[in-house]
Order: sequence, then C-alpha cells, then structure tokens
Amino acid sequence: MRTFFRQAVLIAAVIGFAFTGVAVTVAQQHASDPAMQKAREETQVVLDFARFLGIVLRMVEQEPTLGLSSAQARQLLDVLSDVRTTSRLTATNARRMMGYIEDDILTAQQLMFTDRVWMQSSGERSSAGASGSQNRGSNTTGEQSGTGSEASANAGALSSYASGGPYNPLSDTTRRQGQDFEALYEYALSRAGR
Repeated sequence: MRTFFRQAVLIAAVIGFAFTGVAVTVAQQHASDPAMQKAREETQVVLDFARFLGIVLRMVEQEPTLGLSSAQARQLLDVLSDVRTTSRLTATNARRMMGYIEDDILTAQQLMFTDRVWMQSSGERSSAGASGSQNRGSNTTGEQSGTGSEASANAGALSSYASGGPYNPLSDTTRRQGQDFEALYEYALSRAGR
C-alpha cells in the first residue's frame, strides 16, 4: 500500500511539474512575441486604472472629509456603469476614463490624496522589486502570476486581449481589483441616492 501511495504522489508531482513547465514555456514564448508585448503594455494601462479606482475607494473609506459629493458620485457612477457593461476594457478607454475622473470629477484635495497614495505604493513596489521579493509573483502586468493554472489564466487573458477578445479584470470579483471596483460602485450608488 505504501508503495502504491508513493507512486501516486510521485506521478502527481511529475504531472504538476510538467504542467508548470508548460505554463512557463508558454509565458516565455508570449514574452518574445511583439503582439503579446503590446498587449502586456496595454493591459498594464487597464490595471493602472483599476489600481487608481482602488485608491479612490481607499480615500472615501479612510478619509471622510474627502468623501464624494452626491454630484461627484453621480458622475463617477456613470463611468463605473460603463466599465461594468464593457466586456473589453482597452488602454484607450481606461486612459479616457481615468482622465475624466481626474480632470472633471475629483477636487484638488482628492487628487492630492490619490497622487500621494499612488506615489507611496509605487515606491513600495519599486523597493519590493529591488529587495528581491519578485518571487511573490508579480508579473509585468501587475497581476499575480503564481504557478500552474494561475499563470496559464494570466497568459490566457493576455492572449485574449492580443487577439481582440474580451478583457475586463474589473469584472472579476475573485480578485482584489474586482472586489474594490464593486465596493466603489456600491459606494457611488449609495452617495448618488440611487
């Protein structure tokens, strides 16, 4: 019985390593493909937009004096509603929406908060990368790369984006960015009185 159990464990380990190796090979092939590189750069803009919305959520939760007015919430809700119904969030759309929020919705004090938190978190990311903590799994898109099926899922999302398929990480509530997006949507809905 022990021999059978050892063989089963060994077979499972071999399959796991093989799957991880395939995922890494696919990711390496995608890294050298110009279309994948472009997709990676564009999806980074979308992920930056997601990060920005997460900072806005943090602002309204942690700084009551910087909460959104009902007029601001209605404007933000229009943007967030567009994001919710978009199956393919592109870099162009993400830049446009982020610019609109910064230029037309947030006040100077709110922008100062978001800029300060953005810079702090960027500094923390740079420090973490320099100190060798890349092994936590961050890839160039800012998502968690992980191993095995998670790495394959990220490579699949990039492939989908590169081929013009659906891509909206803000609709994925299994990830932090999707959860933050939904919390901000609910906050805006409440503040807008809807």
